[in-house]
Amino acid sequence: MSGHVTTLALLMLFVAAGETSEYLKSFQNLFARMPQLQMTAMPSLVVVNFSSIEECSRDCVQQTSFDCRSFDVDNQRRVCLLYNSTHEDGKAFLRESSTTDHYRTAFEKLFNRLPNHVITTKHKKKIQDVSAEQCARRCIFEQDFRCAGFDYEPGYTNCWLTDLTVAQSEGVKFHPGADFYERDFGGALSNFISFGSGSLPYVEEHVMYSKSMFGLDLGACAQLCLTQTPFDCASFDYSFGDRSSQMSRYIASNVGGIDTDNMPTYRVMHYEKKGGALSNFISFGSGSLPYVEEHVMYSKSMFGLDLGACAQLCLTQTTFDCASFDYSFGDRSCQMSRYIASNVGGIDTDNMPTYRVMHYEKKGVSLDRFIATPYSIVPGENDKTLERVSPERCAQACLEEMTFVCRSFDYEIKESTCMLSKKTGSDIGKLFHQGLSQVHHFELKPSLVSIGNFHKMVANPLKANSLVYPV
Repeated sequence: MSGHVTTLALLMLFVAAGETSEYLKSFQNLFARMPQLQMTAMPSLVVVNFSSIEECSRDCVQQTSFDCRSFDVDNQRRVCLLYNSTHEDGKAFLRESSTTDHYRTAFEKLFNRLPNHVITTKHKKKIQDVSAEQCARRCIFEQDFRCAGFDYEPGYTNCWLTDLTVAQSEGVKFHPGADFYERDFGGALSNFISFGSGSLPYVEEHVMYSKSMFGLDLGACAQLCLTQTPFDCASFDYSFGDRSSQMSRYIASNVGGIDTDNMPTYRVMHYEKKGGALSNFISFGSGSLPYVEEHVMYSKSMFGLDLGACAQLCLTQTTFDCASFDYSFGDRSCQMSRYIASNVGGIDTDNMPTYRVMHYEKKGVSLDRFIATPYSIVPGENDKTLERVSPERCAQACLEEMTFVCRSFDYEIKESTCMLSKKTGSDIGKLFHQGLSQVHHFELKPSLVSIGNFHKMVANPLKANSLVYPV
């Protein structure tokens, strides 16, 4: 083997050390697809008659004669071209090609991104004029210390590597214009998503926390939440000041968001569990399906259920196709429906917050690749608008967009309007809250830039206020 450190060598070290992020389970997961583009550089190796993208990805990762950093797939000739550079190096550029897709390494997939936060001001190393992907790669390949993450300033293209974990630095700090990337080392905490500084809010006549523990480290707190049996622990707030863990059956979208009024006094961070039946649904915030004359809006009603049980019931319905449900936290009722809000003219918020009802809709294969932020938008950054489409179709259109790299979309429920954008909230500094207006923001999950070979979207526009559920 040559003197340089290859991608394969580093990944073998990670696996040997027990750092088994979900993205190491597939070679293709370590690359991001850039459709209908190809590199202008000379390839370091050409592989012919490959059987799959996974095989080409494996050949790049396992290459030992040079450090493979990107590859092209010529879908017409069935040829895979491996490169020891990327278009970000400045030595080559990408050009359009109707038959070729470009794949670049995506080491940012090995990190959890927390927009508008930083972890520390005492960094181990500063690297200037690099992209977030290049910064992630430098962190992964760092040999002078164990890089646990980095702060990145997209406006100045500054990369700050650190050996500190969130627990060691006693939390993160809110800092507009910078993003913190936390290394995914596995363990109990990898089953949770960090929502940054803040805690669940106080809600009158409701007990927000089901269990409290003190003197724990962050990992132990996550483990306790995962193994709770007296209640379904959905989230926890961790205080780095007194090392306390407040476990809850609620998540932030159930109770009106995250309270940040006490920050940074108590240095508390909010974490929510990944997965579960509820992970198959997107919360559209406070409200319910509206009353529509001469139509039965709900196909089934159940009472005395927790939120997770309601989601599970909707998923397992056989008598009708359950597309959404409204959940009331007051009487713990679950109203299941074959309709989604964009079919019936939006969400009714007239009874809020009296009954504390929230609306949830089942994700499709495309929508599952996005993170939803209710009542928020990226203003003035819409690159393409589609009308009369469902949220699932909107997500699919974003994934299949060829004229620009679609990273997010805003969806207006009442008029079924889909607004695609190449920007995210982090790109412009923050998302803008819209009160209870029925516009919601959807952003590609940090692990994704482009998804893969999606079928072209079939033209099947959704009529406004239609009561036909779009397939």
